[in-house]
Amino acid sequence: MVLNILIPILLTVVIIIIVPIIIVQSKKADINNICKNGKRIADCLKVYKNPEYKVSFSRLNRNNILSYGPDQYYRLKDFYISSSYLSAHPCGHTKDLVSYENIKQVLNKGARFIYFDIYFKPSNIFNQNYYASNSRIVVQSVLDDERNALTTCGPDNQYLDIKKVLEVIRDNAWTGKEDYPLIVYLNLQLPKNIQAFEYNIFDAINKTLLDRLPNPVYSFQNRSIADAPLKDLLGKVVFLTNRKPINVNLNEFINGVITPQTSNMIRYNMDQKIIDSGGVGNIFVDQNDGIEKCKNSIYMVTTKSTPNDRNQYTPKMDLLNEDPADAFNFGIQIFCMNFQYYNPDMKIYLNTELNPTEFKGKTFANSGFIRKPANMISLPRPTQPVYKQNRNVGLTSAAIVSSSSYAPSVWAGGTNLANPQG
Repeated sequence: MVLNILIPILLTVVIIIIVPIIIVQSKKADINNICKNGKRIADCLKVYKNPEYKVSFSRLNRNNILSYGPDQYYRLKDFYISSSYLSAHPCGHTKDLVSYENIKQVLNKGARFIYFDIYFKPSNIFNQNYYASNSRIVVQSVLDDERNALTTCGPDNQYLDIKKVLEVIRDNAWTGKEDYPLIVYLNLQLPKNIQAFEYNIFDAINKTLLDRLPNPVYSFQNRSIADAPLKDLLGKVVFLTNRKPINVNLNEFINGVITPQTSNMIRYNMDQKIIDSGGVGNIFVDQNDGIEKCKNSIYMVTTKSTPNDRNQYTPKMDLLNEDPADAFNFGIQIFCMNFQYYNPDMKIYLNTELNPTEFKGKTFANSGFIRKPANMISLPRPTQPVYKQNRNVGLTSAAIVSSSSYAPSVWAGGTNLANPQG
């Protein structure tokens, strides 16, 4: 009788208390095993050794790609750009790690747009403002404006020093891709009222990539980087951010801001709900509307990671890669993919011929920049001469005196790129 009462009670205790403890301890053991000696990151980096995952670049600096006539050049916004999202994250976004090696591998796989969440590691958590100048600016996993690292693996790979990140870029971005521009997007998750944080970013750029910066005429609030001829950016690094820097020094190194509100460079962030309801088609009225808008502005599309705590046990389960076909058809220049997740959509991204009529066989597997088809580009007309009356020969004659005051209008690109007027 007593046993009949005790056995159900004991079973209940085991199920409610002891079993969950065993599961938790088992998971902790699994994580510790995965983290040991960098095994988690090493396992995640194996994706780059996939024999199907190959790129081989040819030189970009060719006249038929960069120009359409004498002194007439295609601009940054006229190209599709091989673009990486979360470029420092080998294993996922939710409660995970970052890696210098992943940045190197993403560059090796041809990405010419790379994306980093920028945070800070304070030197003193009690006086953030006073110690800002000594705080380390880091690349770290940031989710919903909060740091989001896998703390069970220790501090070593929870963040990356910004200066070392830029050194990795300097040493790897132009190996075998000497004349390709590189775009670095800094998603600033820093206090907006403390300039010292931003000065540290300026200092890191100044010490590592100063000789790679574009002409200062393309610094923020000068000429639009979207309208920069690609020839002016060959072998250069372009820095973009999610907001205007308040530090004047960094401001001079930043070439533009991409947000949902900016006009000539616009960001659109998709989540699973948006993907299920039409994806990038939600951005525009229809395809023609998209093509026209992408002629005049650079569009950047990211696919937001779906937060999932189980990612710490099953790496990469929170990463999404979306079919890029619609983005290409709308003319979206920067459609970001998770290069660390080689799924069928990533394979399509690398191997789709984006402009087969003009560049047969040209894909992101052999070029980080591919010029958009002619019907997706609006080109300025060649500068026309200005005529002025010659008073010595009467009103019916004229003489060419200047072309500097002519304001070029916009020409919608046709099939004959060598002769835009034809």
